[in-house]
Amino acid sequence: MTVMTSGLRRTLAAATILGASLHALPSHAGPVSAFDPNAGSQAAPAAAKGAPDGLSRFALEQDQLSFQGENGRLDAPLFVTAAQSAMPARLVFNIDSAISVLPETSRMTVLVNDLPVTETRLGLTGRQTIEAELPSGLLQPGFNGVRILVEQHHRVDCSLPGTYELWTKIDPATSGLAFGAASNVLTGLDELGSIQPGPDGRIHVRGIVGKGATGPVIDQTMTAIQAATLLGYFDAPIVDVSNQPGEGAGLDVIVGTMGEVSGLVGNASGNTEFPFVTLLPASGGKRATLVVSGVTADDVRLNLAELAGKARATEPTGPLAGQQSLAMFQGKTMNSGETVRFEDLGVDARPFTGRLYRDEFRIVLPADFYAADYDYASIALDAAFSAGLKEDAQLIIRANDKVVTTLQLSSSKSGQLRQQKMRVPLNALKPGINVFRIEALVPSAMDAACEAPMQASPTVRFALAGTSSFTLPHIARVGHAPDISAMTAGIAEANRTIEKGLTVFVPNYDRQLLGAAATFVSKITSSTRKIQPVHTTSVMPLDIKDDLIAFGSSNALPPELFDTIRVARAENGTGVADAAAASPSFVSAASAAGLSPAAPSKGAMSEAEAMKAAMEAAAGTTAPTPEPQQEAALTSSVNRALDDLSMSFGWAASQIRDFSLAQTSPTLFTPSPDAALTIAQMPSPNQSASAWTMVTAPTPAGVVSGVESATSRQRWASLSGAVSEISGENGHVTSQEATSERLYETQPRSFSNARLVLAGWFSRHTEQYLAAMIGTLLLLGLATGLFLRGVGEKN
Repeated sequence: MTVMTSGLRRTLAAATILGASLHALPSHAGPVSAFDPNAGSQAAPAAAKGAPDGLSRFALEQDQLSFQGENGRLDAPLFVTAAQSAMPARLVFNIDSAISVLPETSRMTVLVNDLPVTETRLGLTGRQTIEAELPSGLLQPGFNGVRILVEQHHRVDCSLPGTYELWTKIDPATSGLAFGAASNVLTGLDELGSIQPGPDGRIHVRGIVGKGATGPVIDQTMTAIQAATLLGYFDAPIVDVSNQPGEGAGLDVIVGTMGEVSGLVGNASGNTEFPFVTLLPASGGKRATLVVSGVTADDVRLNLAELAGKARATEPTGPLAGQQSLAMFQGKTMNSGETVRFEDLGVDARPFTGRLYRDEFRIVLPADFYAADYDYASIALDAAFSAGLKEDAQLIIRANDKVVTTLQLSSSKSGQLRQQKMRVPLNALKPGINVFRIEALVPSAMDAACEAPMQASPTVRFALAGTSSFTLPHIARVGHAPDISAMTAGIAEANRTIEKGLTVFVPNYDRQLLGAAATFVSKITSSTRKIQPVHTTSVMPLDIKDDLIAFGSSNALPPELFDTIRVARAENGTGVADAAAASPSFVSAASAAGLSPAAPSKGAMSEAEAMKAAMEAAAGTTAPTPEPQQEAALTSSVNRALDDLSMSFGWAASQIRDFSLAQTSPTLFTPSPDAALTIAQMPSPNQSASAWTMVTAPTPAGVVSGVESATSRQRWASLSGAVSEISGENGHVTSQEATSERLYETQPRSFSNARLVLAGWFSRHTEQYLAAMIGTLLLLGLATGLFLRGVGEKN
């Protein structure tokens, strides 16, 4: 931290003047394009209206279109078809603001493809409708970037608590781009991104299957839905399953032979680049429909495989601003040793004149990322702050709702931070999506007076530069279970040497639950950009090698499953019973096959074996998987050795064995009484590189609504640990970390990765580390004693 230079002081002074002007452009508006900025209207608030004809809504939910506090930024991708790009278009927002918002200094600025198109005051009475005509040629086919910038100030309260009373909400049902009637006509698979979301801001997809449909038909329908999810870049589709077409905005998906689908869609010989793959536009009140067909069942499988191949290879189209907006929305994918600048993460870098700056960004880590205290990520901060801030002024950075680093900002003089290093422990991160939140508390002594002149011309107190950056060190890569975040990040794809699929267990092929399962799987597909090889079943399999996800109410899923995943089962809502006592048959059968859930299974790599494999990899050797007889002999030898040590060294050696045995007994989890949905996971009893996951609620309808809630953008990023619960009272997600874990290899063996995995394992298991150190010291002492007994002259 250094004293602010006179040049930077002048910069802040100039920014203050800009911040006081209602018509100033944001500092990061980007280079001016060839379009005339005056072509975009400085929209005046109009009377509140409903949804105009030809409206293309944002595929965003209400919480994503809500701006809380004094500053806000949203980068939203919006797909435009080739036909729409040639039409006159206007931006339409219907907004509501808190009554506490001060209109004189509060505003919303909107940019389309980096061109400012409208700016309006916030906090006026009643609902506001903002309309702005877009310049001809501004929109291009594909994804276009819409950036919304919000600045809000309180009418009468200048305290930090007062900032929480500020909000502005955009109505997702009546806001978007209006092109006129009958504008949204699909002309091919590449325009699936223009499928309209429902009024809730989510894409609704229906899988149409016959009443007596069995597993193979359901599997193919789920694969087609996943392909549509990738082709259309659906973020969080809501899927249901029925034998009738859907209504309203959305997409229907049908898979079957020509004879099977002709009664629903007539001729489906194909109108896309693939034979018998047909995309029917919405008409006559019917949804757009994707049909995958063929003369025979083999033809259907071949055509579906071609569609899935196209979906896997698809890349986003559109102007650079639109592709950047899509990338910011999805989160930046990072690997070992990479650095990314804040400006590429969508961080709000405008000069800030309020009291509580808040923003967030997202990074995506590999599914086999091993989170532990073996290293630190780092943030290099470029920022400036004004003089006269109170003593409690500080910068707070949270990762996944955990405070990871803080920095005091209070000073009698203005100051600047240049590449200020702030460490982020890797154990605060997780596989998949990681949400970082930045808060700058910058209260001033002048806030107590809250005078009108200060409110009318607020001064810049904080500025965060887009040149700030986040750096990820070299990270450990190893598969581990249980970890729900690894599953949602696509751990099945992390180890390409293991051929396995995803078994989805839905009791009796219940249609409600099939829809919930398809919603969950489609969200995994959207997050990972990979189609999951789904195999559905209505009967609980006992010998599967795949990953398993079971969907059902607490009284529909087998009690044996609750026992294996170590979750207490509520019996008909009358009380909670230990599932282990409820049905010992599954446990007995598994034990008879050498698959006891309480111990590493046949072929599984226990924690001790994982450590051994890591150390052998560091030495350049290959650790073979022990055969059952060898494993039993090894276990017996280890126990005998520990017994011998116990006889010689008593308490210390017995503690070593107690520490190791404690890790093989995962504790039983009891769901909270108000849990609307429980997601729990344990390692598979059949396969070392697989896991069993259970998604359950008190009722089937509760599973459906709970999965819809869990797959929303905010909650999906919060799922982690061995158990995640969604509260029925406030929708908050709480997670429980695993008390034991199983590791398995996903990467080619290397010294560097093995070293990181071993260091990470010890940091996560401090008791075992202590036991290993004690054991090493005991063995060293024993060896030294034996050596000294043979040294020197004998009397």
